[in-house]
Amino acid sequence: MTKNEVAEANYPQLRGGVSPIVGKVYLAQILTELDQENLNHNIEITEAGSNDLSAKLENGEIDIALLNSLSPINNNHYQSKLLRTNSVKLIVSQQHHHSS
Repeated sequence: MTKNEVAEANYPQLRGGVSPIVGKVYLAQILTELDQENLNHNIEITEAGSNDLSAKLENGEIDIALLNSLSPINNNHYQSKLLRTNSVKLIVSQQHHHSS
């Protein structure tokens, strides 16, 4: 067995899920940080919508998920932690006027 195979055999597999937006914005950064801490062994990532990821968490298909939600997540099947909040802005052009 190679060193990598021996190292991976010592780590349980972590099945994670990310929503497409979270995956594009944060996944590379998260995996880099895990790699620096030597914690990236045996991670399997599934990309799916937030509703699908919630269902996968409930039925045990994945162990952890990073997803975006408009409201706080209250669920008896798993524990959630708010990692970041984002604001949404509506920007309107001044050049487009509607006459009444």
